[in-house]
Amino acid sequence: MLALSALLACTAVPGREDSAPAGSPSARPAGYRSCPTAYLRPVPPGFRVLDRQTVNRGDNLMGIHVEYGDGTAVFSVDVGFDRLDALEDVDFQTYGIGVLGGRRVEVVRSTVFAAGGPLWGASWTEKGADPGCAEVTAVGREMSLAAFRAAVTAVRVG
Repeated sequence: MLALSALLACTAVPGREDSAPAGSPSARPAGYRSCPTAYLRPVPPGFRVLDRQTVNRGDNLMGIHVEYGDGTAVFSVDVGFDRLDALEDVDFQTYGIGVLGGRRVEVVRSTVFAAGGPLWGASWTEKGADPGCAEVTAVGREMSLAAFRAAVTAVRVG
């Protein structure tokens, strides 16, 4: 009986906001939203999808990561987050800013992995996209600049 009264003393008192038991569930939004997927049209010759993932951005928003490859070269596209931020230790240098596929794109490169050629990156804001999903980045390795530019031009979001 003593144990029961101690337990009851620790429970919430009706009408008192500050008396909710520890560990009470907090209110959260109804469901997750996903950014639109990314795909390549046309897909470069020999390339196929290697990986496709949703990435939790927080606030119930899921970003998209899609990776293509041909056995040597790898090209990935991320929608809703900046993959280049995660690669900040790679020391990217701005290579140029231009229009690819109708978008204003910043192209960066790093020679940290010089054995396989430079690591290419590109970032842009997708026009008309939900603000949480407008950020798009692409990363290419084992690709020439021309092949990387062609792949960025082929990116479609939607």
